[in-house]
Amino acid sequence: MASRWVISYDIDTTADQGNPATLMSGVAGIRACLARHGFAPLPALEAYATLDDAGGRDRVHEALHELASMPERRVLRRMHVFRMEGALNDVLPIVDQRPSDGEVGSTLES
Repeated sequence: MASRWVISYDIDTTADQGNPATLMSGVAGIRACLARHGFAPLPALEAYATLDDAGGRDRVHEALHELASMPERRVLRRMHVFRMEGALNDVLPIVDQRPSDGEVGSTLES
């Protein structure tokens, strides 16, 4: 698997109280923004990945800039950006001697 840039986040489930953006529309807006910038969801995680190619870092900055302008940002509790190397990023086979259910980031090119 190729290296990837990853944006992960936690949702503040109390943020929709008094906020014009409801929790569900906030999450939908965040997901749509990340998709517009070339990020694909990683299964069962609130993490989105894009390839670490020539434009990868630019897509990270563009997505963060757009998210900063969105009212939906108020539902975020935490957000992290990190670069995930291709080797040993899926360790379930080591931890539980079984294959993972699907390839992480399989919607992205390798």
